[in-house]
Order: sequence, then structure tokens, then C-alpha cells
Amino acid sequence: MFRIAHTSDLGLKNWPWGGTNPKTGLNKGFEDALKAFEYVVDDAIKQKAQHIIIAGDINEERNPEALLIEKFCGQIQRLVSAGIIVIVVVGNHDLDGGFGTSTSVSYLKALKYPNVHVVDLEPEIFESDGVVYHCLPYFTKNQLGHANNKELQAYIDDWMKNVPIEEDKYNIFVSHYSVESSFYGLEIDEIRLKFKLMEKFDYVALGHIHKYEMFGSDGVTGGYCGSPYIKDFGENVEKYYNMLHLSEGVLDIDKRSIPSREFAEIEMDCDDASLEDVLSTLKENFEGELTDKIVKIKLTTKHRFNPKPIYEFLREEKVFHYVPIQWNVIQVDRKLKIEATSEMKDDELVSAYLKSSKVEKSWVPKILNLHGELSGEVRT
Repeated sequence: MFRIAHTSDLGLKNWPWGGTNPKTGLNKGFEDALKAFEYVVDDAIKQKAQHIIIAGDINEERNPEALLIEKFCGQIQRLVSAGIIVIVVVGNHDLDGGFGTSTSVSYLKALKYPNVHVVDLEPEIFESDGVVYHCLPYFTKNQLGHANNKELQAYIDDWMKNVPIEEDKYNIFVSHYSVESSFYGLEIDEIRLKFKLMEKFDYVALGHIHKYEMFGSDGVTGGYCGSPYIKDFGENVEKYYNMLHLSEGVLDIDKRSIPSREFAEIEMDCDDASLEDVLSTLKENFEGELTDKIVKIKLTTKHRFNPKPIYEFLREEKVFHYVPIQWNVIQVDRKLKIEATSEMKDDELVSAYLKSSKVEKSWVPKILNLHGELSGEVRT
């Protein structure tokens, strides 16, 4: 049995989650990202994988800090020490902005790790242990001298159409581009991989889309394994990586779960509820449920109030991190009808406005008297 692990979108970065770990001195958000990759490495070694594919976006930013590079290299060294061949194909976040000079992972080539293949600046085909890898890195039109994405799309289509397939071997396609079914209905000028050009491969190992999705119904074996950890509230879904089992011409996909820190988004329609009401509802429904999670609270209300007690509740619950409350303040329509105001005097307009507003009733006579003094009409 031959085993190949497939992961992507590691997104190593100092994320703004939870501050700094006083025990390690590392950013806690980065520790989350690193822990997810470590889990994949641990499991790949435990499952006795022979190869591992990392399909792009190793870094979340184009110029990673030295500490991030050091920690990533530490995991690569573990894979190399275990005898696992590493295939790294760059994604859009790995580009350094230059015109094809290097990427943010090109240093791996300079380190000359044994059995680490880095495909960063141009397409590459190579064989290892009877598996042929057809690797298409993410690059900009400038890198290949094209004037626009239309020309680049034509180049990629032509390359994929003419790439040679070795019938007696496993042929795996690795890339970080989205497929033609992505972003339906959106005007996005992005390269799209065509399903009909991927059908000839035994498996396609893709990155770029952070949600797990396989393409079995589209005549293509493989797809997106997704990012290994939750990066924001928009991708709060289970995380996985794939372990491929190759045996006597048959390829099976083992979808393996990756533990990830949860993002909890709480939405409450408060209307005229008081702070005490909101706090009581939070305690009733979420007490003991938010520990170690990243929390966002969205409140729809007619008026804001001091959120400090809510933040104190979250700290008592030992949440990992919380973001500032997102307020959706309902704007009460206080505009008077034009036909009703055309014959109204100034003091009548002010009185009507005060009645439609949330001004404390005891203040209404005082405000009307003040208006009268300013306008020369003292009310009694």
C-alpha cells in the first residue's frame, strides 16, 4: 500500500488572536496555524505516508517573519527525517510581488533538503516512486510575459491539454488555481481550471479554496482538501486533509479530520431589551459553552449600551479571543410627513419631534420652554 498525504493553505501568520503566549513568546494565532500543520505531519508519519503534497499558500503573507520560516522548516525536517518525500507547489499568497524572481518559499530550494521538491516559478513534471507529479504553480501574467489573464488562461489550458500522461503509472496533478465552477455569478478576473482538462489525471490535488470539496461527480477524482484550520468566521466548518491509498491501480481517498479551534458567532435581536436582559440571555444559553473559542457577538438593537459587562462575561468564560461587539442599531424613522408639517408652527414641529423620539418624558417640557426662550415664545 502506497500512501500520499494532501494538504494546502497552511496560512502561517501572526494572527490577531489571543495575544502572545507567555510560555513560548509566540503569537497564539500563529500557534493555532502551526498546530494544525503539526497535526497533519504527525498523522502522516503515523500513517506511514511515503509522500506529502502541500498545494500552495504556505504563508498567509508574501514576506513571512523569520520565526515563521524557522517553525515551518522544523516540520519539513521532521518529514524528511521520516523518509517522506515533500512536494510544495506555491499559491497566490506565496508570491513575493516580483516578476518571477522568487517566492516566499524559494528558500527551501537553497536549503537543499533531500527529497523536497519546490515548484515555484514555472510548471514542472517529475516522477517519484512510480508516481508522476504534474505541478502547476500559481503565478501572475507578468512572470510568463503575458499581457493579461486571458493570455495566461490560454497558456495554462494549452499546457494542461498537452501534458503527457504515463499510462502505467499514477499521474497526479497539483495546483493552487480555482476550478471553472468556482465563483459562479461573480465577475472575478481569475484563472479557472477546466474539468475536461483534469479528467485524465488519477487525482487532482488542489489548494486555494478553504472548504473541503471533492469533484467525483464532475468526472474528476480529487479536489480541494481545504485549509487545515479555521481562519475566520466565514469558514467555520470542519477541517480535513486527504490520505491517498494507492494499490494495484486503485486509488482510494481517506478523508481525515483535523482538530481546529472553533469560531462562535452569536446573533441576538435585542430590540428594546436592556443590558441586563442581554446578559441574562447570554448566560442562559452560552454559559460553559465558549471556553477556548473565538467569539463574535452581533447585536441588533434600537440603542447601544455599555458592553463592558458582556466582555467581562466572556473573560469569565475563558474564551480564547473575542472581537468587539458588532452593533446593528435600528434607525427609528423620526421624519414628519411633509403634508403634516406645512402648516405647523415651529413649537408644534419641535413638540411632534419629541413625541416621536426616545427623549425622557420629564425632559419634554424643559426642552419646549428652552425652545420658546430661544424663539421668543415662553411656554407656561
